[in-house]
Amino acid sequence: MPGSGRKISTGALGLAFIPPELRENSGEIEAAEKGRLPHLIGYGDLKGDLHVHTRWSDGAHTIREMAEAAREQKYEYIAICDHSAGLAIAHGMTDDKIHKQAKEVAELNLEMDGITILHGIEANIDRDGNLDVRKDVLAGLDFVVAGVHSGFRQPEKKMTERLLTAIHHDHLDMVSHPPTGRLLQRREPYQFNMDSIFEAAAAAHVLMEINAFPPTRLDLSDIHSRRARTYGVVMGIGTDAPPTKPNISNILIWASRWPAGDGWRREMCSIPGRLRGGLGRGWNGESSLKSVG
Repeated sequence: MPGSGRKISTGALGLAFIPPELRENSGEIEAAEKGRLPHLIGYGDLKGDLHVHTRWSDGAHTIREMAEAAREQKYEYIAICDHSAGLAIAHGMTDDKIHKQAKEVAELNLEMDGITILHGIEANIDRDGNLDVRKDVLAGLDFVVAGVHSGFRQPEKKMTERLLTAIHHDHLDMVSHPPTGRLLQRREPYQFNMDSIFEAAAAAHVLMEINAFPPTRLDLSDIHSRRARTYGVVMGIGTDAPPTKPNISNILIWASRWPAGDGWRREMCSIPGRLRGGLGRGWNGESSLKSVG
């Protein structure tokens, strides 16, 4: 049935129009009857990207190029979160490289108008839940992301303890590609107690990332995001900056279309108030919470 016909048919039934993204037999009909369908996030609702990589680690572009691409998409900010040194295959950031990168970010922020560049990092969560970057170094960053990049086969109890330890780290702002570490058609999700993780993240004010790197991650999933919301978890979008996209002018929108516009991803991000950027110490060293929606 054509789209306009669908609108007519739902109207004839006394229902508000139910967008295709919500048609999963998961309460949307009841919500339409009560006029309580959620608002779907559109491209214009995205105000920044909380997780991108550059040539400083495994990215393909400079910080300036990434910032210019973000500015073209009308973003207000972009968080440079190159891999830490523990991920050797990604040519990760040593302490010295982090300090040098901080200088470049500061200079670009003074030079560039219309975009704020946040200096961050994607640290590794080791097998015991520790981050592989010293606390004094993390304290000097604007935004700290950390994720599990190895040891995916730990028992469920151990993996849960590992993630809980990381979430309670003093400087962690967001858990990357959480909480399952899946790669579609390549790697199964790792196992842990999801309810314990969501409860802890909400209490610690740590974001769970909606990782938009297509087509392999898309994690958190729609189901897990709904579940996280019941605990009051705040979610942030990161494209995980595709490292090999040839057209730099489209590099961010290429990935951001997945969380903002692709079917069930739009449903997952359906509540603007739950979509946040800049949670934690903030851009000026003070506590802040910048709404994306």
